[in-house]
Amino acid sequence: MTAILERAGSPLAAEERSAIERWYAAQAPELLPVRRGLPGATPSPLAFGRLAFAPRGAPPVPGISHLWWADLYGDARPELVATDMRSGLVLVGHPWQDRRLRIVARLPHPSHVEACDLDGDRRRDLVVADLGTIEPADHHRGQVVWLRREGRGFRSVQLAGGLGRVADVRPVDLDGDRDLDLLVAVFGFRATGRLLWLEQRREAAALPGFVVHEIDPRHGAVACEARDLDGDGALEVIALFAQEHEALVAYELHREGEGGLRFAARTLWRAPHPAWGSSGMRVADLDGDGDLDVVLANGDVLDDHRLKPYHGLRWVEQRPGGRWVPHELAPMYGVYGVEVADLDGDGDRDVLACAMLPHLEAEQRAALDPPSVLWLEQIETRRFVPHVLERQRTDHASLAAGDMDGDGRVDLALGNLTAYGPERHPIEAWITVLRNLGGAGALEGAARRAGDGGERGAAVAPAPSPGRESPEGP
Repeated sequence: MTAILERAGSPLAAEERSAIERWYAAQAPELLPVRRGLPGATPSPLAFGRLAFAPRGAPPVPGISHLWWADLYGDARPELVATDMRSGLVLVGHPWQDRRLRIVARLPHPSHVEACDLDGDRRRDLVVADLGTIEPADHHRGQVVWLRREGRGFRSVQLAGGLGRVADVRPVDLDGDRDLDLLVAVFGFRATGRLLWLEQRREAAALPGFVVHEIDPRHGAVACEARDLDGDGALEVIALFAQEHEALVAYELHREGEGGLRFAARTLWRAPHPAWGSSGMRVADLDGDGDLDVVLANGDVLDDHRLKPYHGLRWVEQRPGGRWVPHELAPMYGVYGVEVADLDGDGDRDVLACAMLPHLEAEQRAALDPPSVLWLEQIETRRFVPHVLERQRTDHASLAAGDMDGDGRVDLALGNLTAYGPERHPIEAWITVLRNLGGAGALEGAARRAGDGGERGAAVAPAPSPGRESPEGP
């Protein structure tokens, strides 16, 4: 708390700060309640096969920070693209075909990767966010890197350097000039983060250059996207902030002058306190009502390694009139990666999540039995049934959903990350894939939904969520 006040330049006197700290200490419980497993979870109606792989000769200390399915070579076979922030590797592989991971680039500490045709040459490139360091710190070693396709390989080109720790990058034409710009979440640490957009400017027959513009000066940006939230045909920027801000913020774009943009911020939702631990988000129409919602994950335990009873998944639902209403979906210790996909092929959207609790020893994992992969099956609009697909292997910092083998079913790729060396907690598999094998439950789902649903256990309707709902209108 003292550090937050100092960073904010608070004019409070020492006695006033001490009073605030004493108040917080008086409100805090002696111990946080601990939950075993996930109450109310039911067996999965789908079966999954398990595949595990790593780069050839790789040590058992993965740091997979992000995974992404992308058809890089236009052959209708999706590649799995991964970043490993410990070793600095950017990897591409076909997990179902040969289980091999090919190294396509070496960077300091890559955190996120996206596929796009950045220069318009009809070849899929990669853009990468790089932290600069694994450990949190205020510095200017973060960067955004373009991996430009050359044949079946890639050449590394720095697009922006001298940044804080860069957590996310998204290619999008923000200014409407028919080329791709980049939306960048610079998490930083306590002073160096901000939300940026890199405007692409290009002279004829030259590689594109980028001009850096600031959207929001705040540090702590975990994730960002650009989507048409209100269906008016214009993009809005959406960003999730952690640190002391702990807020979901949307930015309306206003054009100024020749190609200029101004961003008007509006907080859609704010967490109840600054120790919320926001860790991820997905923008999707979860309830199928024709507008976009946001699914949030808060499970960051890396500050103090404590299990928080309020960590879990939440759905911030868009309602008519510009209202955003939060709902509890499920508690989940250490939740990091989140996806929205139709896992069972029944025509609606489900929620998928993975957990990272690297500090838990084997005995603690066995005693707590925490879910490490969770499927929230939407059995009817706004009603979800939790299924634990994996337990106790809480080493997953990232999750990607996609049909890896072309059988029409959504499979799950999980990125593994160990916070310790090979002596304490070795992990041989850098990436684990749960291959969706379908099952009787998938075929009989419609019949069960016509009944009372009893054989699955009770369905869970989203509960009201803590935090502040956004007010009506802007």
